[in-house]
Amino acid sequence: MNTHPVSKVKFSAKTPAKKKKKRTKSNSTPNSFEFQRQQICELAARIIHEDGIRDYHKAKLRACESLHLKSNTFLPTNEEIEFALQKRLQLFEPSTCGQSNNAQMGSAIDMLEILSDFQPRVTGNLINGIALEKLPIEIHVFSKSVELVTDELNWRGISNFVIEKRYRYSNNKYANVPLIICQLDQRDIEISVFNERELHRSPICPTNGKIYKRLSLKQLGLAASI
Repeated sequence: MNTHPVSKVKFSAKTPAKKKKKRTKSNSTPNSFEFQRQQICELAARIIHEDGIRDYHKAKLRACESLHLKSNTFLPTNEEIEFALQKRLQLFEPSTCGQSNNAQMGSAIDMLEILSDFQPRVTGNLINGIALEKLPIEIHVFSKSVELVTDELNWRGISNFVIEKRYRYSNNKYANVPLIICQLDQRDIEISVFNERELHRSPICPTNGKIYKRLSLKQLGLAASI
């Protein structure tokens, strides 16, 4: 009986092919972070410029909402917003920017002279180099009572009314301060009336989150001469 040799068949086990991991580019790269911050910064500056919003944080939140971005990340600093706003004014209002600043400063100086008995100080955007026609001129005065200030304005023929403004201090305490609303040279003016002891204790400005910078009439003159 012839037997045929059984040929050995080699079975090669195929190893399963390794799945290549797809490298997906994350949207959260440093470049995208910076791009989004820049978008927020420029749009917030535009909102402040066009709508006259004074609170930089609110402008940032509105910018995030318009761009459909989360408001808890990528937010630019107040200094970046202020710089972007100054650039925007120079770009879109190069001829009127300086004129507006000079005109508002003139009205502010006139009001400081009128209220000279109350140690007046000009503050806010005007002395930060951002004079927007939509924003009122901000002045701080120091008096025993708001009535003394309103009496002076009434005697000068300047109609006014009084509301309250809430200020925050660096110790995280808040205080309601009388706020006189009036006009001079057809420009809106807001006069915050602080206690006389508050002259050297400045609250925090909601615009940029820093302590209010205040300039007296003499200091304004020195600043203009530099």
